[in-house]
Amino acid sequence: MIWPTKTSNYQELHEPLFNEKNVKVFMLRDDLLHPGISGNKWRKLKFNLLEIAQKGVQTIVTVGGSHSNHIAAVAEAGKVFGFNTIGLIRGYEAYRNNPTLSQASASGMDIRFLDKTEFAHMNANYLVELKEEIGSFEFIPMGGGNQNGMRGCAEINQDIPSHTTHIATACGTGSTLAGIVVGSKSSQQVIGFPAMKNGDFIQDDAIEMVNEYSKESKNNFEIITDYHFGGFAKMKPELVEFINAFFSNHGIALDGIYNGKMMFGIYDLIRKNHFPKGSIIATIHTGGVQGNKGLNAKYKIYLPVI
Repeated sequence: MIWPTKTSNYQELHEPLFNEKNVKVFMLRDDLLHPGISGNKWRKLKFNLLEIAQKGVQTIVTVGGSHSNHIAAVAEAGKVFGFNTIGLIRGYEAYRNNPTLSQASASGMDIRFLDKTEFAHMNANYLVELKEEIGSFEFIPMGGGNQNGMRGCAEINQDIPSHTTHIATACGTGSTLAGIVVGSKSSQQVIGFPAMKNGDFIQDDAIEMVNEYSKESKNNFEIITDYHFGGFAKMKPELVEFINAFFSNHGIALDGIYNGKMMFGIYDLIRKNHFPKGSIIATIHTGGVQGNKGLNAKYKIYLPVI
């Protein structure tokens, strides 16, 4: 298996606010790396799939929620690179026809739903029984949040100029953040914006992942938990307004689960003088705009989907 070499577009964002506060803001357009394997999923799946291909295993099993970007990306990757894929979905059969799972099914993924008990005991029970049913497979954890996923995300820094002072990313499992920290210079400050309530745990998880991967101690990052907007996949009118205004001003669609919250936070922190004058801030668009289809249907709102 050969993984295609791609370089992400890096573009400056222009706003009167940035001029007023004397900062520069750029966006790394990882959302454009692949139409179906979006953003950080392209990064996270790279070394996972290369290792699985080297082992000669044909079937990949993974897990996620009913609107999961990871599920959508693994399904598409299976189609592109010739793997059988099984998605274990935390939820109910009623979710099968939502936009994310419909597309995953169309890409060839076998969708199976796990109730709370099955999900809680997945490793001890469900995966053992699944192996008895289908034979050999490789398991990729939720969000691609393992060492291979972090290793792929460490390559993000190759597309960011070395004179950048701050690097910002949205956070789910913390593996994208950890990878960026591993690939960063000690002079750069990495900022993680959790998409869920009580996201402080990501700090410890990221430290653990960084320490497992790198012998060099890294403490040049912080977690900012003020921009979850009520919790994972929760929406508020000010976030919807911001995402649509951003799309109108820059022609860039942000998803409402991750990147919209992160960029809202960046603007707010700039407004509050969090960044010293002269700062050069790189924001990572981690993809996942497909999730806006589900948010639009659930909340009867409009977020861009292109």
